[in-house]
Amino acid sequence: MAEAARENMSGQRPTVPTWLVPGFILFCLVYPRHDFAYYSNVNESARIYLVMAAVDHRVLQIDESIKQFGDVHDKAEHGGHFYCDKPIGLSLLAVPVYGVMKVVGAVMGHGWTLGELRYIFTVVCVSLPTVLLCIGLRRYWRELTGDALLVEFAILAYALGTIAFTYSTQFMGHQLAAVLAGAHFLLARRVTNRTGWRIAATMGLLAGLGAITDYFSSFLHLFIILGYVRRMRPWSVWAGWLLAGVVGVAPLLIYNTICFGGPLTIAYAYESLGVFKESHSTGFMGVTFPRLESMWGLLFSASKGLFYLSPFLVFALLGIGPGLRSREWRGEWIVILLGVVTIMYLAMSLLVWRAGRTIGPRHMVSMLPLLMTLVVMGVSRRPMVRPWFVGLTILGTAIIGISTMTLPGFEENFENPFASQAMFLLGRGWVSPNLGQAIGLRGVWSLVPLALVFGGLLVYLTRTMNDAKRRLFTWSRVGAMALSIGWFGFVARHEPDHPALLTLLQGRTLGLLGEFRDSSVFLERAIDLNPSQDFLQESVPQLLVNYQQLGDQRAVQRLEAKVRRIESGEVQPSH
Repeated sequence: MAEAARENMSGQRPTVPTWLVPGFILFCLVYPRHDFAYYSNVNESARIYLVMAAVDHRVLQIDESIKQFGDVHDKAEHGGHFYCDKPIGLSLLAVPVYGVMKVVGAVMGHGWTLGELRYIFTVVCVSLPTVLLCIGLRRYWRELTGDALLVEFAILAYALGTIAFTYSTQFMGHQLAAVLAGAHFLLARRVTNRTGWRIAATMGLLAGLGAITDYFSSFLHLFIILGYVRRMRPWSVWAGWLLAGVVGVAPLLIYNTICFGGPLTIAYAYESLGVFKESHSTGFMGVTFPRLESMWGLLFSASKGLFYLSPFLVFALLGIGPGLRSREWRGEWIVILLGVVTIMYLAMSLLVWRAGRTIGPRHMVSMLPLLMTLVVMGVSRRPMVRPWFVGLTILGTAIIGISTMTLPGFEENFENPFASQAMFLLGRGWVSPNLGQAIGLRGVWSLVPLALVFGGLLVYLTRTMNDAKRRLFTWSRVGAMALSIGWFGFVARHEPDHPALLTLLQGRTLGLLGEFRDSSVFLERAIDLNPSQDFLQESVPQLLVNYQQLGDQRAVQRLEAKVRRIESGEVQPSH
């Protein structure tokens, strides 16, 4: 299989410059800044607070950052101090970055804002490593398939058409974990009975850092190690591997000992928020067993379904057989399948499987490079599905792109958040702060440069995937595009939530973004549609915040009067 692939690749003239797709991916990853005036991702904030505490104050508790920048839900409490409750790998990588930034800031006389720190940390520690992973995957997938053009499109599909894009633009550990696991997997392919100590030590370091960046991804590294444990020789290189692995994992053990009294006592055992403490004390740190609700919700639902958001991933099923039947690839395929199934199982076993205000199943991000490898193999072995892969990739990229470029976290109670949140915000001209706004473009217009460049690249890749003997338009291509357009039209308009609940959730989302007046209109309307105690409890706190921000005391009095009428039974909910 590999020999045939290499022959195909050697006989195929390269038509895409090697820098084009990785360069465009980097452009897309740095385009959104996500520096909102009112909304902040508490998952990111806790990590940033730890970086600032370590560099600015030489401590590990985040008390001072909380006092300066505001409280966060995601924190641990022990010994009268607050700590970041996340795996510390990503924060660890950001410490030297922040150290350099402080020097640069001192020279330039510039004080870094929290938003600027978040953006630069993300670009350096998450976005750039993602691009490097894409370059490594491109070489691997070309060896698998021998089809350079298909691989260029597949790299684009992975980086921009899956939730890897969303988490490559945020200072969260999931995508860095994917990079570390992917790099470990690619290096493991070079293991022989004459493995050099540099490769062995690098793999040990990647495994150690992966374990302290995303706990679930530790299983990926375990399976990768089991895949080469019988092949890596001489035995002496294992000493370097072990030493590097200890170096990689030691920071977490030291952190746990200093903060919580023991190397194996992690922050989840000391969650500050009661609901988090309860969830993490159930099962093994919140992991129980899969349920039908979580399986459907994380794989297929409109709310967070992996295959709903990126439908081309379903072609992974076509890639299982060819790899398992090949004697050359079988070992790698077993590692891939174990990794994919295990991460899916763990994500679906979480008691709080929705995982908060997020896009898609964020705990599955680490295995996406492996899942995408199955997709690439499946599509390459069945040319007739290639147009459908292209069409569904364009669809997935549109869904993920719009979701990420508006507000990169879905309200978890929406049944179809793409329509009810992403398209809703886009229709109101609300987009995430981005580089387009830095050159004077406003609202949706700020996305035009990104859309034009992306559209041009898609057209270019789609045309170059057609050799001289094939027509550009065939019935399969037309059908694939029709399916994609129809699917997009459906998911962009389908809003299954009850009108009152939909209005409530949209009003709450607008409030998070600082649109206090519009938020108040929506929340008041939600109460009018369903004047019940439940809706009062969900709406009134945000309404009071809105009116306080607006300085509208008369609106507060009007709201209080409305609440009294509802509580007295003067206004009854309609059934």
